[in-house]
Amino acid sequence: LPFNEAARRLVDGTIDAMFDNAIFPADSVRMATGAGARLMPLTGTAIERLRHEYPFLRATVIPRGTYPHLTAGVHTIGVDSVLVCRSGLDESLVYDLTRRFFDALPSLSSSQDALRFIDLEQAPAMPIPLHEGAARYYRERELLQ
Repeated sequence: LPFNEAARRLVDGTIDAMFDNAIFPADSVRMATGAGARLMPLTGTAIERLRHEYPFLRATVIPRGTYPHLTAGVHTIGVDSVLVCRSGLDESLVYDLTRRFFDALPSLSSSQDALRFIDLEQAPAMPIPLHEGAARYYRERELLQ
């Protein structure tokens, strides 16, 4: 089901639970929690088992106040967003785009909630090969060998 449809069905009682893989705050989760649904935390062995099966997942916390009535952070799993380009794209162009993106990140994240969770130090830890232009940027910042 699309996320908003799942939230509607959760609210009207035709389903008992939903899984949402979206950047928070997500409208579907806001809709469901606003109608009384609760977020279920994932911790410990549940996260370990999921990460063993799906290594691209990581432990994360949805901060308190992200959704209505969320008075404490909720431990869960998440995936990182990935900027993708053609492997043949010019190395200096990709380097420049990567540099400009991270240089602008502080001002971008002040107006886009989803961007405030991007961590430059974690950026090179992708489950797919890095473009050489991005790799050069990370090496210059000593984030990649």
